[in-house]
Amino acid sequence: SVGTLSSLGVGAITSTGALSVALASPTALAVYRSGSTNPMFVADTNTDNAVTGLSVRGAALGAGAFLQTVSSGTNERLFIDGKGSGDLVLQTVGTGFCGIGTADPAAKLHVNDLSTGDTMAEFSSSHASPYINFARSGDPVAYIQLHEPGATGTGMFKFGTGSSHSPSDTMTLDQNNDVNIPNGGLAIGTTSSPD
Repeated sequence: SVGTLSSLGVGAITSTGALSVALASPTALAVYRSGSTNPMFVADTNTDNAVTGLSVRGAALGAGAFLQTVSSGTNERLFIDGKGSGDLVLQTVGTGFCGIGTADPAAKLHVNDLSTGDTMAEFSSSHASPYINFARSGDPVAYIQLHEPGATGTGMFKFGTGSSHSPSDTMTLDQNNDVNIPNGGLAIGTTSSPD
């Protein structure tokens, strides 16, 4: 025990906060549970003089907490990664929404474009036929698929139900803006099934 201190510097001549750690080791701070193999928390340093750091800031009750990059630069990225093929998982305990570009999301995923560009979201894949599934309780019920069997610019959008992703049971919109419905029909202005 070191008693009550207003500030403490470890490896630093002058403390810049309640606790300041400045060591030559790449791992400046590691927190272990007694007997554990891996640390629960690690703060790594960089050999450069001017580095990018991480700020964790608590707000007033009900206002949340903030995770932000700290840097003398103007623009800095924030990377969040799993290990290997591990997933990045959000909002598994809480029942709130996830917002991008908004502090007040109104849906499970709410994207608000704060820039002056026209692109709100972009989905990219190296696969020739990537798709977005719509599921209920884990069971796929419908999908939207980009199908590009040939060269770039020869693709089409496919809209279908189920999970087979078969071109024979879908409505397609091709690069010429032609709509094709191979099976079934299109009803406009009526709830009755078309002939």
